[in-house]
Amino acid sequence: MIVVLSFTVACCKCGDDVYLAGPDVPEKRAIAFYAAQYGDYPFEDIKIGSGRIAQPGRKFFFQIDAQDEKGNSLGSGTLTFLDPPFPTERWGYGIDSGEVPSEFLGAIRGMREGGSRKITLPRPTSVNAHTDFVDTNGHTVAHLSGDGATLLTVTLDHMCSPRFCSSKSYSFPGPTTVRRAREVSCR
Repeated sequence: MIVVLSFTVACCKCGDDVYLAGPDVPEKRAIAFYAAQYGDYPFEDIKIGSGRIAQPGRKFFFQIDAQDEKGNSLGSGTLTFLDPPFPTERWGYGIDSGEVPSEFLGAIRGMREGGSRKITLPRPTSVNAHTDFVDTNGHTVAHLSGDGATLLTVTLDHMCSPRFCSSKSYSFPGPTTVRRAREVSCR
């Protein structure tokens, strides 16, 4: 009879330098980054916000309403996502970054907290294009139209600088090492 004993030992590295901990960048730099990285997509500001400017290294909280060109709903609700996505290869599993089409990131350039915007995104041209707006809980909030342009009305409610803790677990007999991550704060 073989007896297998299993136990887990974990250590945790937490602190400001773990992930996505950077100061706000100047407005022109944030706008230029999004335009260069994701493209220059048209938008119309409904209300200009007075808060911090959208930039990488943040967790975003949007209200989103998507419709096709005929006015049919393509989804609506609260959308949360991390930009850039959480690198599971480095920090382990446990954090869902959410996913948005890259064109959306190009269209939020220069947007501030509290602002609302109408955005028109073209029909995806690539077969492998990401077409869903997926929140950090893994739920699809909306998607892009496959037949034509998608009309979005979005409000940037809030964004914050998330801090994460990454832990390493060892199981015996093994060697099995598993990295897990969790969000510890978002300011």
